[in-house]
Amino acid sequence: MEKQNWKAFLYLLPALVFLGVFLVYPLIDVFIYSFEEGYSSASQSYFGIGLFNYEYVLHDPYFKQALINTFVLVIVTVPISTGIALMISLALNSVKKLRSFLQTIYFLPYVTNTIAVGMVFMVLFKETPYSQGVVNMLIQWVGLSPVDFMEGPWWAKMFVLCFYTIWIVMP
Repeated sequence: MEKQNWKAFLYLLPALVFLGVFLVYPLIDVFIYSFEEGYSSASQSYFGIGLFNYEYVLHDPYFKQALINTFVLVIVTVPISTGIALMISLALNSVKKLRSFLQTIYFLPYVTNTIAVGMVFMVLFKETPYSQGVVNMLIQWVGLSPVDFMEGPWWAKMFVLCFYTIWIVMP
């Protein structure tokens, strides 16, 4: 029995070394660098050790906005994408005639190139000199004023980001 344990460990050794070198060591290294004040990557030197970097980041308004954006993105996209995925899976199990069509819709984001999806979203939401975007055309058709989804208000940009994230993570 002892011989088999060593054999199993030897089979795992290359993967463990790979994880150690490319995952564990960089994490520890970055954690150590985070306490070095005035670190210069060119000269590999620093002038002190402390919590200045953490204080600086926690008082940075861009960092606070990034935390808010991430929180909103997670709170909105996780429940919606999970709910839609559950509804699609229920539909796949209950409807026999449309099963292949629904499977195609469900796995389309998975097989579609991310750049192609980005281009489609640009056509949908970006205002160009030639068009206002498909979504803005629909908004105007209903009788509302168009919204600049790319350079406009925060909620419009978050809407596009949430919609894109839900589409991409659906499968």
